[in-house]
This record gives sequence, structure tokens and C-alpha cells, in this order.
Amino acid sequence: MGCSSPARAGHTFCMYALSERHAGKAPSGAREGSTMINNFCKVPLWECHSTLVKVAQGQQPADTVIRHAKEWMELYPEDIEFREGYFGLLVSSLRYAQSRDLRNEQKRLFREMKRIAETADDSEYEEATDMRETVALLQRIYGY
Repeated sequence: MGCSSPARAGHTFCMYALSERHAGKAPSGAREGSTMINNFCKVPLWECHSTLVKVAQGQQPADTVIRHAKEWMELYPEDIEFREGYFGLLVSSLRYAQSRDLRNEQKRLFREMKRIAETADDSEYEEATDMRETVALLQRIYGY
């Protein structure tokens, strides 16, 4: 079965498909006897682990994702994309630390960001990365 119409649901788009397969496990607000099909996660979204929910709500940094991104960056040091991805996750973690006023964590993250930016070799790419500029800007604004 398909989604209910966006106009009837009061949303601009419909992001979930409903299925009769898992009757009785639908979240509140779903049609009776239907549930979400979740193609990217084995556990239904409304039964997610509390850590995942906290990360999605910005209440906790995504430490596991950051750790795996760092591992990929170290496995493939010649690929700037992994380095940029890890750097972006560090920027996100820095924002979290700033919102919680975690000064020591901010300094640690900034040191890691600076190390990543300084060791990045973007000479074989047509355009330079903005990691060094980001580090310089953060240093000027926040004095890390």
C-alpha cells in the first residue's frame, strides 16, 4: 500500500510507506493495522535506541559515526574526501560542545580539526579545501 495523500496528512510530502505486514506495531497516528516500512534500519524507527534518538535531537554527539569516519580517514589518507567528511563531523561536534559550554571539549576538537587541516594534501585536486580557512576563522572568532 502507498502513503496517505500529503494533503490529507497535512504534510508537504509523505516520507513513509505503510504495510499490512506488521499489524499492531504502528506508531501513534498511523492507520490501524499498518506500520512504517523502514528500508535503512532493521529496528522500526519508533523503537530506536535512546542514544540514536538523542543524537538525532542534537542532545548528544554522534561518537560512533565520528570514530568510524576517523578510521576511514586513516585507512585512506590519500583520499581528501574522507578527511573532509571527518572534519565536517568535528565541526558538528564543536557546535554541540559550544552549545553546552564544554570548553575543554571545544579545545580538544579544535586541536584535532587543526591537525586534520594542516596535514591535508589537496595539491592534486583542482580546488583547495576550506578546512584551513575554517580553522583560521574559528581561531579568530573564539580564540582557540
